[in-house]
Amino acid sequence: AEEYVALALSLTNDRDSYRVVEVGAGWAPWAVMGVVCAERAGKRAKGIAVEAEPQRASWARQHSADNGVDSLVTVIEAACWHTETTLSFPVLDAIDMGGAVLAGEASSDGSPSMDYRGAFLEHRDVPTVTLDALLAGDEPTDLVHIDLQGMELEVILPALELIEQKVRFLAVGTHNRYIEGMLQQTLLRREWALLLESPSTAIFDGVRPSLTGFTVQDGNQLWANSRFRDAHPMLIRQR
Repeated sequence: AEEYVALALSLTNDRDSYRVVEVGAGWAPWAVMGVVCAERAGKRAKGIAVEAEPQRASWARQHSADNGVDSLVTVIEAACWHTETTLSFPVLDAIDMGGAVLAGEASSDGSPSMDYRGAFLEHRDVPTVTLDALLAGDEPTDLVHIDLQGMELEVILPALELIEQKVRFLAVGTHNRYIEGMLQQTLLRREWALLLESPSTAIFDGVRPSLTGFTVQDGNQLWANSRFRDAHPMLIRQR
């Protein structure tokens, strides 16, 4: 529900344009839907979808084409990170939607490396793109949707000042309670409004290499930036 509300709120602005960025996009449901809805509302629309897994990136391109907005949605085949570098990303089956960049170094001999869930997978090198690059330009971004399988803080926190300047609504797929708490502690202090949330669910059923590895149901948080006067009537901060 949070993601649909995020999309609906972000489409209500006082401009004749609309911009959406989806990070960890998969088949780019929110970028494509946002652009299609904005176009139907008579706005100039632009979407960016970032996806590191090649097959899913191809799905995003096909999804855009199927909806007639492939010229308006840019699909970037890369991992989003806080610096421009090269990271290791798992080689995934089509049904595995839980891939994340490797927190440590991949095996030097090319053998499978353990991911955050404890699964041993082959990894390949992928380029990265930063939020600084994705948010570049003078126009604000109405919605940033981030879902990075437990790497959300590594991308959001280093770019927070830029996000505050450029982003009206921030929708985050959360993958452990630490991430949820850190986002709340950080963003609430900085005058963001938490409009909706659903906490993640974890089952602590043994030993796993990361907190995210215990998560069985992802969570969601929807944030409104009170610095934008059209973010929501109840959220305009007093100046």
